[in-house]
Amino acid sequence: MGQFNKITINYDEFGGSIIEDFTVDNNTDEFDIIYIIDNLKNFESLNDDLDVDTLKEQGYDEIPLYATVHGTISFNIGKERCPWDSGRAGKVLYKKKANINPLKLNDIVNNDLWKLTNAYNGFVYEVIVQTVYIEETHYTIEDWEMIDGGNGFFMDEVEDAVNTFADIYGVHEANIDDKSMTF
Repeated sequence: MGQFNKITINYDEFGGSIIEDFTVDNNTDEFDIIYIIDNLKNFESLNDDLDVDTLKEQGYDEIPLYATVHGTISFNIGKERCPWDSGRAGKVLYKKKANINPLKLNDIVNNDLWKLTNAYNGFVYEVIVQTVYIEETHYTIEDWEMIDGGNGFFMDEVEDAVNTFADIYGVHEANIDDKSMTF
């Protein structure tokens, strides 16, 4: 009968590695940036073993990092957003490498904090491409074979990943949370 491909989107079982490895991808040509989360009860700390005084002696400046915890957690810089559900969670340390507009730092940090918010809330997905060769009129779930995929996608990246895999493998339907998505 032929070969059929499908794409499935699942929550990524990353086991905290995105949080643990968060400092890996956030340095740019303009800045070195370190996120420290050391003041959140009931949540995993991040880089709380770093010596802030030594980093400041090396030229790092500090921006306060706040979190709002109300069902989910949301990180931001600037000031507390809610007097009851938010407070200081840590700090953002940064060192300029070039003379650039400080708004660029704001953009980079806000983008990183959006990703960190997703990681802390578990809003991280894997995209799997599977194929099945059907020679009879029926097949089982065990007949599907994984042929490609990736993990660590945040919600806004899932659609691009699905579209890329769909173009490569000629898939026109994907499943997310057991619901079908056609594109």
